[in-house]
Parts: sequence; structure tokens; C-alpha cells
Amino acid sequence: MAIGNGVAVLLLLLLSQLPAFLALLFCGIVIPGSAIACNLLLLRRRDDSSSVWDSSLRDLVDYLARGLVDQPEQVEVEEIEEPDALVFELKVAEADLGKVIGKQGRTAKALRTILSAASAKSGRRVILEILE
Repeated sequence: MAIGNGVAVLLLLLLSQLPAFLALLFCGIVIPGSAIACNLLLLRRRDDSSSVWDSSLRDLVDYLARGLVDQPEQVEVEEIEEPDALVFELKVAEADLGKVIGKQGRTAKALRTILSAASAKSGRRVILEILE
């Protein structure tokens, strides 16, 4: 795609649907070629049922965590329903814990920000806990 076409597409998405723009920005720039994350954010965004949103949010956390760690087979995401929020508990191998948290917690904060943005349409508060 030429740069001119890419800019036009981004501007159209920005003007029409901010969540779709954020999804494209996330998928195309932060993690190039991440078709799975794009599908989760773009294809399921029209369904308002909370179980679909919860499932896609869980899949999003799982996908992002597996992309960060050296041992993706040890990534586990548990979903806990609370009255006021939806909590995702992320477990990774001990050696990969630093990669998920990042320097001064920047990677963990970025994961929480992405999760918060993706959950905005559902209207529920979402919490990501990273367990040792």
C-alpha cells in the first residue's frame, strides 16, 4: 500500500469510527501482521453481547502476552467475574515475568491501556493482574 493510500485509509477510519482506527493503528503499527488481533477488535466490535466481548478481550490478552514472552506455551489467562469489573489474571513463566512487566512497569501499563481501550464499548471496567 502506498503511503498516500495508507494515510487516506487512516483518516477515513478516524473520521468514521475511532475504535476501528485504534484497532488498525494497534494492528498495523504496534504489531505488524497481527491478523488475529485485528479480527478480534474489528470483526467482533458490532456484537454487544458481553460474553463475546469478554471472550475477545481474553483472547486479546492471551495474544499480546504470547507475543511478548519466550515461552508462549506457559501463558495462561484466567477470567474472573466481579460485580463491578472483569478481572483477567495473567500467568507467565517466571523467566518471562520481566518481559511482561517491562522497565518501570511500562509494558504492563501499555497492556492495561490497550485492554481498557478495547473494553470501552462494553461499558465494563476491566482489570489486568499479572501474577507471579
